Parts: sequence; structure tokens; C-alpha cells
Amino acid sequence: TDTVNTLLTQRWSRLQTGAVKWGNSMDLLLGSYESGTINSRTRVDFKLANGATDDPDTTVMTLQANGNVGIGTTSPSANLEIESASNPEISIASTAGATSNYLNFKATSHTQPIQSQIKTVDNNDFTADLAFSFKGTGTSGALSERMRIEAGGNVGIGTTLPLSLSANTSSLSINSTRTDLTGGIFLKANDTSKVGLYWGTSGFINEIISGSCLWYTNNALKMELLDGDTG
Repeated sequence: TDTVNTLLTQRWSRLQTGAVKWGNSMDLLLGSYESGTINSRTRVDFKLANGATDDPDTTVMTLQANGNVGIGTTSPSANLEIESASNPEISIASTAGATSNYLNFKATSHTQPIQSQIKTVDNNDFTADLAFSFKGTGTSGALSERMRIEAGGNVGIGTTLPLSLSANTSSLSINSTRTDLTGGIFLKANDTSKVGLYWGTSGFINEIISGSCLWYTNNALKMELLDGDTG
């Protein structure tokens, strides 16, 4: 058929317990996921009973021949699409105690397919940090952690040990592997750098790349360094 639909092909059932509980059943439906072509566009729907009878009434998963899988949708537009009327959720759990959970992003055409990774770092105290790692250049490049968000709220870029200003505060640490220059913070407008903040061997550097530097207290201008001023 050239119509996007599915037809019942098989039903599996487990008989109900009289006056106790409805039976369990599942329908397998076969059809097409695309119209307007003579090519086969096979689709399989799985329906389960989730109501006041033992008739399958809820399509829980759809498989398409193009490799797309839908959970909660019969027309997935991606390799995996999950839909729900309220708060869709994906859980990754370890059953082996204090371990890490990994989410890897790969390009299988490369010698080393893992290009980036998000993982939890268990702290053995019922909390976990979130670490972001990326692969170095070349086929032998190893994954290196580039950013970490600690369970307590501190964030580290280029360091696995972000500092905290004090208890019950969240702080940002930006590291480098050099001894003469730290990592920096750059403020940009329309992708053009305006301000740079970093430390070098001459000390703390507040670089005004464009414009003037103004100091305010309680919304009142207290000091101004105009573009081109020195001293």
C-alpha cells in the first residue's frame, strides 16, 4: 500500500485471571512509514495493553527500515526519538556500586572512534561530578578531560580540581598547562572580542580590546578610563 499505516499481523496474549486482573497482550503491526514511492518503506509498531481491558491500546515503540526508532512516537525523525506527554526521561544506571557512567560520541570511520565523552565521576559519597572529555588530534590522540562540573556546583575548565571561594559557594576555575599564562575569559559581541581577563607574568591583565573601561557602584559611574588613555 502507498498509505502510511500499519496493519495487525500478530497478537500474543496471556489469559486473564477471572475477576482478578485483565490479561496481558501485545500486537505486532506491519506497514509503511512513507508514501509517494514504490520502494518498500517497512515500519513495525509494537502495541501493549495499558488500559481497562486486555486489548493492546498503546503503541510503545516503532521501528523503521531506515534505522529510526521511536518510543512514544510512530514517526521518529532521528535514529532515536523519545516523546512523552509529561517529562520524558532517559536513565543510565550502574549496578556495580561506585562506578562511572559513560556517554560516548563516535565516528566509526576513524581508527579511534570515540571523539568525545560525557561521564559521571562517582565521589563515593552518593554524589557524582560530570566530566566532559575530548579526543586529541591524530589517530592516536587520547581522550582528555576539558571541563568538569562538580556536584557542589564548582566548574573547572582545563582542571579536574576546580576551586571553591568558600563553603556554600560555586566558583569557576580556568586552568592552563603553561607556567607563564593562565586560561582567560573573553567577552564578545557579535563574535567580536571586546574584553579579555587573564594572568600573565606581568600580573593580572584586564585587556579592553574595544571601547572604554567604566567602574560603577550602585549604578553610579565612579571612574572612567577612555579608549586611548594611558597612565
